[in-house]
Amino acid sequence: MPQPSFLQLAARGAPLLLFCAGGSYLLSRFTSGTVAARDLRQKSQSAKAFAIEEEHRKIAKKLYGASETPGAFDFKPIPRPPED
Repeated sequence: MPQPSFLQLAARGAPLLLFCAGGSYLLSRFTSGTVAARDLRQKSQSAKAFAIEEEHRKIAKKLYGASETPGAFDFKPIPRPPED
């Protein structure tokens, strides 16, 4: 099989390169529009400012109940089975 010449490689490779570059450009334009729309939607949903202390209190209340402190446990002994 003879080696292809430079013109044959260019004629076969140029459409491939153009297709890849054009597809990359179109995908970047498409995804940037959807990302911008998603960011706008999320900004409108989160109108309240984020406060780390408030979030900590909410999570602590979920984890520890009404006490909101991790050290307020009642330690009770576990009954052991009788030894034979």
